[in-house]
Amino acid sequence: METVRTALPRPRRRSLHLGLAVVTVTLGLIALFVLPGAYAHSTSSGRTATTVLAGIWLPTAFYALNRASGTTTLTPRGCGSGRR
Repeated sequence: METVRTALPRPRRRSLHLGLAVVTVTLGLIALFVLPGAYAHSTSSGRTATTVLAGIWLPTAFYALNRASGTTTLTPRGCGSGRR
């Protein structure tokens, strides 16, 4: 049995990266312009909402990029690096 490397096809990776970029820019614009105005007349700060948004979104975006760019190598000894 030969070694086989699996990954997402290039068009699928590109569409995932483009979608992630569009959502990231949209959420960034909301965090910069909408949230501070929405919290302007309250005791809560727009910075808190922006921080929570960034704290949730950034790890999610990095995880999605890692999963989309990752590969798996299948060897006769099993998955991964071949160590068992």
